[in-house]
Amino acid sequence: SHPFPPCEKERMTQSLQSLEMARRAEESIRVEQKRAEEAMERKRAEMQEWEHQQHMEHQRLEDREIRHLSQEAKARARAEKMRASSEKLRKSAQEDLRNKKAEDSWKTVGGEEEERRAHLRKQEEKAEERKKKKIEEH
Repeated sequence: SHPFPPCEKERMTQSLQSLEMARRAEESIRVEQKRAEEAMERKRAEMQEWEHQQHMEHQRLEDREIRHLSQEAKARARAEKMRASSEKLRKSAQEDLRNKKAEDSWKTVGGEEEERRAHLRKQEEKAEERKKKKIEEH
């Protein structure tokens, strides 16, 4: 190996130092890029987790609302059933009342009729007795 002239040697040393500095810079850039990618990945994972939480919360609220609405609907249906039932009972009671009144009025008409007959019978009997007495007197 033959020795390099000092200026050539100096230039080569500087070139090697520059290359080494460039290599180090590239390495630190790669390390920084890797860190940035990992940080981005963490952020993406956090974001997905947050979106998942939001979705679950929204789902819970929706479910609660649906439960509330279905309870409301059930209550409405129960109220409607009770209303229909009480309406049916009311109509039935009115019908019973009408039937009872008709029955009572029939009984009354029948009763009055019977009383009238009994009264007529008694009057006839009294008339008969008077006749008998008159006949006996004569």
